Amino acid sequence: MYKRIKILLLTLLPFLYFSCDKAATQQQEAPKSTLGFQVESFFDSLYQRGQFNGAVLVADQGNVLFKKGYGIANFESNTPFATSTPMEVASVSKQFTAMAVMILKDQGKLTFDDDINRFFTPSLPYSGVKVRHLLTHTSGLPDYEDHFKKHWPPNSLANNKDIVAYFHEQRPDISFAPGQDYHYSNTGYVLLAEIVHQASGMPLDKFLNQYVFQPSGMQHTGFWARDAIFQEKNYAPGFMFNPTEGKYVRPETLPGKDYYYYLSARLGPGRLSSTVEDLLRWDSVLYTNTLVSEATIQEAFTPFSIPDKESDYGFGWHIYQDSTYGKVVYHSGSWAGNLAYIKRYVDANKTFIILNNNYLRPYSKKIRAAVDSLLCGREYALPKLSTDLLLQKEIKQLPAEEIQAWLDQRADPNHYDINWKRLHKLSQQIEKAGWVDKTKNLNDWIKSHEPEKDEK
Repeated sequence: MYKRIKILLLTLLPFLYFSCDKAATQQQEAPKSTLGFQVESFFDSLYQRGQFNGAVLVADQGNVLFKKGYGIANFESNTPFATSTPMEVASVSKQFTAMAVMILKDQGKLTFDDDINRFFTPSLPYSGVKVRHLLTHTSGLPDYEDHFKKHWPPNSLANNKDIVAYFHEQRPDISFAPGQDYHYSNTGYVLLAEIVHQASGMPLDKFLNQYVFQPSGMQHTGFWARDAIFQEKNYAPGFMFNPTEGKYVRPETLPGKDYYYYLSARLGPGRLSSTVEDLLRWDSVLYTNTLVSEATIQEAFTPFSIPDKESDYGFGWHIYQDSTYGKVVYHSGSWAGNLAYIKRYVDANKTFIILNNNYLRPYSKKIRAAVDSLLCGREYALPKLSTDLLLQKEIKQLPAEEIQAWLDQRADPNHYDINWKRLHKLSQQIEKAGWVDKTKNLNDWIKSHEPEKDEK
């Protein structure tokens, strides 16, 4: 019923690929340096400790210092995760939606200061909202997710037209005057996808294929329908661990997570799939004027100015200035078991890209910080093991009478982190499964070990 929307990129002649200076599809892999060996050792250790599954790529001056796939791409078919394996990159998609708008601006088909109602008939019930506000999360338009989670039929896919219809029909109040505050929201990027369609006459997926993916040589990047991804031979669907089943499962099958299915048809804020190799090609083309002018790129990499408040967001990127390495842009993505991250030291021409498809969220920020430190020559360390995450994977087979001793062995704060909120959630999950003795022993241990909350 639902058609797979996969972008198939035609094989282009080599001279077409090299229409820009740095966007070569044949990526240069430098002889492994000391840094390359350090990054490899770090990720090898993470994988051996169960702290990473996915793919990573680190580059300097456009040359690959290290790239490698780790673990499993599809936990149902047990296929390996390679550096050429596509995975949904969630909100990393926003920078591509922003690029589509930037291309249309350079083509003279819109301006960043156009009122958004130039592109919507009938008009949306909001005045003063500009394209620029959508790009920078400063529109004040409210989120739509809560409404759809409460009211949308879970077996039916909601698309962009359904979301736009919600704003026409329900007319939720604007949160603040456009341009006066910042609130990260997927709403703006759904509307941007529709603006791209109206301004160009092409849906966002087809527009990006023609104007971004093909010129950049991104042969494994595109949009897949959720119904199709689990059957793909070389694809990494997102999975999450179900402690009561003792295995990784499709996230939408977990209690309260069915929205991962019915909100999976949106274009604009997420849903794009790519590989670490293709994302380096994307990184490379951004150093050229192949897609848009230098002036447009510079505007994208400039934080939007908000009165009396700091902002770090440009057009699809977070931005900051490093005292040593200059301008840095980055973005993360999280959706349905997938965690994606790209960080570009623009002035220093250093890049790292990380894809993870089994939702090892307790480790993700610490891994990024460690790679940052590696690239910048600072001290770094492996993340501590997550006791609650380890217990999730052991609880099904662990006898009830052994739970407290197991936890005692993994409570040393020098080597382990305990997230008490997740531990309480695990207790609730196993209680619902009817594991009475395990629930009691876990709760008793929590009660005797959890730090008291500050009453102030």
